[in-house]
Parts: sequence; C-alpha cells; structure tokens
Amino acid sequence: MRCVLLSDKEISRLLKLCGNTRDLLQGRELHSFILNSVYKEDRWLTNLLIEMYGKCGSIQDAELVFNEIPSERRNLFSWNIMLQAYSHNGHLCEAKACFDSMPKRDVVSWTSIFSVYAQERHLAEARQVAEMMPYRDVVSWNAVIQADAKDGRLAGAKWQFDRLPRRSTATWNFLHNVFSLNALLLASTQSKNLDVTIAMFKNMLHRDLLSWATLISAYARAGYLEYACGYLTQMPMYDTSAWLPVLAAYARTGQLDESAKDIFDHNNGKSLELWTQLLAAYARQSHLDAARAQFVKMPLHDLVSWTAMLEALVRGQETKEAQILFERFPYRDMVAWCTLLAAYTQSGHLEDAKELFMKMPVHDVLSWTTMIQWYGWRGHVAQAQQMLEQMPERHVDADVAVLAAHAQAGHIRQARELFDAMKAPFRDLELWNAMIAGYARSGLGGGALDFFRGMELEGIAPNEASLAAILFACSHGGIGIERFVAIARDHGDGSEKEEESLNHFLHGVVDALARAGRLSEAEELLHAMPHLPEAMTWKAVLSACRIQSDVDRGKRIAAGAAGANPHDPAPFSLLSSIFAV
Repeated sequence: MRCVLLSDKEISRLLKLCGNTRDLLQGRELHSFILNSVYKEDRWLTNLLIEMYGKCGSIQDAELVFNEIPSERRNLFSWNIMLQAYSHNGHLCEAKACFDSMPKRDVVSWTSIFSVYAQERHLAEARQVAEMMPYRDVVSWNAVIQADAKDGRLAGAKWQFDRLPRRSTATWNFLHNVFSLNALLLASTQSKNLDVTIAMFKNMLHRDLLSWATLISAYARAGYLEYACGYLTQMPMYDTSAWLPVLAAYARTGQLDESAKDIFDHNNGKSLELWTQLLAAYARQSHLDAARAQFVKMPLHDLVSWTAMLEALVRGQETKEAQILFERFPYRDMVAWCTLLAAYTQSGHLEDAKELFMKMPVHDVLSWTTMIQWYGWRGHVAQAQQMLEQMPERHVDADVAVLAAHAQAGHIRQARELFDAMKAPFRDLELWNAMIAGYARSGLGGGALDFFRGMELEGIAPNEASLAAILFACSHGGIGIERFVAIARDHGDGSEKEEESLNHFLHGVVDALARAGRLSEAEELLHAMPHLPEAMTWKAVLSACRIQSDVDRGKRIAAGAAGANPHDPAPFSLLSSIFAV
C-alpha cells in the first residue's frame, strides 16, 4: 500500500475499511506509515488503530497500541475501544480487567462489559451488570433483551421490553427477531408460536425494511419457503437483505437448479451480495460448473466472491485451478490464504502447503491448525507436536489433532497428557473415540474400556466408531467378543427397533472383519451374536474363507450358513470352491 501523501482523514477512512474487511496485512502497513509520519502521536488515529486491530481479531496488536498511549492521554474513547476489542473477540477476563481499571465509564462501557458476559454465557454476571447500569440507551436495553431471549427466557425478554421508557422501531424489530429465531425457528411446528411471531409483526407501529426482512428470514430459516416467498411479493419496497435468506434456504434444500435460480433470475435489482450468495451456494453444494458460470457472468467481483469461487474449486478438488485463481486475486485476506492452504493439505500436496504457509503474511490460529491437522492425519506426529509447541496461541482443534496423532501412533502417555490438560467442554465424542482407539490399538483393552465408561459418565453417547474401537479392544486385549456384544446391547433400549438396529450393526461388523481378513474375530462374533445371524452374514465370512484358503474354518461357517437357510445351495458351492483352491 502506497501512503505517501495521505491526509489524516484519508488514513482514518482506510483504517476503518481495514477493520470492516478484516484486512490485517493492509492495516499493519498503515500502522507502519503512521509511526513514521507526523501523525504518530495523533490520538484519534491511535484510537482507530486499536479499533482496527480489534475488528481484525489481533488483540495483541491492539494491546500494544493501547499500552503505548501515555495514561494521561487516554480518553474515554480509548478505553471503550480497547474494551470493545476484548468484548468482540470474547476475551472475558481481559475485558473485566479493562472495565475495572477505567477511570470513568459511560453507557458504551457498561453495554460492552454486559455484552461480553452474555456472549460468553456468563448470564448471572450479565444480569448483575444490567441491574448495576446507572442508565441505559436503546442499544443497552436491546442487549439486555437479547441476553434474556438467547437464554430462552422469552417472558423475561418481554418484561424488559415492557419496561422500555421509549420504544423505537429498532427495538420492535429486535424483539420481533428474537421471537422469530427462538419461537419460530426452534419450534416451528407449533402454530401458537407462529401466531406469536405474526402478531408481533402486525402489532409493530412502523415496519421498515428490517421488519420485513426479519420476518421473511425467520420463515426461510425454518423451511417455510412458500410463506417466505409470499411475504417477499407483499414487501412495499425492494431490499436485497430480504431475498438473501430465501435464496440461502433454497440452496440448503438442494433446489439450486430450480427455485433458487428462478428467484435470482427474476430479481430486477441484483446486488453484488445477491450474485455472491448464489455463487457461495453453488460452492457449498459442490456444483462446480454452475459456480464457474456464475463467476464469469458476475458484473463485479469482491473479495467474498473471489473466495467463494476458490472454495468451489477446493471442494471440487481442482487444486491446480484453485492455485491459478488465487494468483489472480486483486488482494487476499486470511480466509483466502487458509482456503488454498486447506486445498493443498486435503489433496496431499505437502510441499506446496509448507511453501504457502511460509509465504503467508501472518499466521493466524486457522492456518496453524490446518497445518497441524494435516501432519496429524498423515501420521507425522513429531512435526505436528513441534508446530503445536511453536503455535503462539493454542486452539482446541490443534490439540485434538496432535492428540489423535499420538493415540493413533500408540504414544498413549503423550496423548493422555494432552487429554488430561483439556477442559471437559472440549472433550467431544471424536476426542474420546481417539483415546479409546489408541488404547485398543496398543493392546490396552482395560484402558479402552475405562475411557469408554468415562465417556458415558460425562454424558457423551457413543457412536459406531466408539463401538468399533471397543470391538478391537475386546478382540485384541484378551477381553473377549462376548463383552463387546454385551456393551453394544447395553446401548439400546430393548425395543424391537433397537434390537433390529443392533443386529444390523453387528452384521455389518462381521462383514467388515471378514473383508479385512480378520476371520477369527469374525467367526467369534458370529457365535456371540444375540440372535441367529442371517444367511448373508455367514456367506460373507465363507467368501473370505475362500479368499484366505481357510478350509477348516470354511467347513464350520458353511454348516452355520446351511442352518440359517437349508434350502440355499450357495454355501456348498462356496465350500467346494475352497477345496478347489
């Protein structure tokens, strides 16, 4: 960026643009220019630097700028900007410390600290702050209403709304949005909640574009596309924001080739956002040819549309074309860099990924995590661990990737250390399964069962991957297949449907074991099944016996298959083919 003859107003405008587009690289170039110009002590620009870094998610840079301001030159705006940076990025502890240190506070300060408490789900503290607020404006009132509504306390939200000394159109719009999202979207099949939403809309004193767009979006998100389109035709004025959620809803339902395209083609005021929305929908649905055609027809391209086209190519595994498109980008943000990085890692181009990672102007959490996950998935445990240790700001996804790599490689001690260091909310099903499988593959069946029980105690329901890991532990850890069948059966409710589901699962496991050549385990599971196996399951194992030339086992399996269906000659044909090998 060339900043040679920029005025303070132009720098101010550019800083705000960098913040709004999250363009951290250009923002840092502006910062460097300011430090070497006559504006280096300009308090207004310094405050805007803090705001820009906060919006870009770079809290460390924001703190550096804030801390360099002499305490006597920090005004209330400086404090509020720093507080909002913490709040916007979810840094609760830092936000609280900043709020407590403020020499004075205004309604913006109180609303910011309230918002971060509510955002981080510390609702008791948020309510306490709300009661302590010396005064409220419309923004703070709406923040309090929003917190109650997101917590499911719709009566509380309505009570707060009724206390408003002055109800603006924006406040009506917000409360309507709250009821739409909570009552209509989450319980859309209950007509009484739909009636509440419609009643709120009809009772609004003034309906602006936001009012209409909110109602239409609620219908679209809940899948009531016919109603959404009906309200679209009733809108007294055109607005892109109302069309976008309807187009997105059609995209989610896979109707891109029909209804969504029809909506787009009949829209007279196609904005760049609407063009990009359809392009992004094509990308998400992996309609690569349609995405290419849409991108070519677009009258203009912004960074979002460039990135959407890049995502379409990545999803279509067109790595070379994605690389060429990336080189054509007029400018790149971190999303674009990370999208191409993900393309390289997913397609196995390690050297290209490493080269791109080194070229990146800055390394954010996503780029570090992408590389660590790739090393972990490929079994490069040492490299994954090394990158994790170099990562300036740890992220749970990176920890999970390294933990899974250690577990898969049999490094149980290292995996266990990472697991124990994680807080309970981050221990999801995938993480527990990785630990169970790691213990099982290491021949530590008892440890696998202990982790399985621990997972249940934390209220996490196992899935088929969990049971597959337990099967491996039981068959290789000296525990016995019967224990596995008992565990699998314990996770049903005893109903006929659950029994059918269990049998289907066990038949699938037998078939998978047979195909993998693990005939001893397949046969043991056949005999341990709670119900007589189907003839097809016996024949799957018998076919594997033929491939493995296992005559003795073949005789036993053929006898079982004949017992399951005495009139089927196929088992004897398979058995004779084993003798012929």
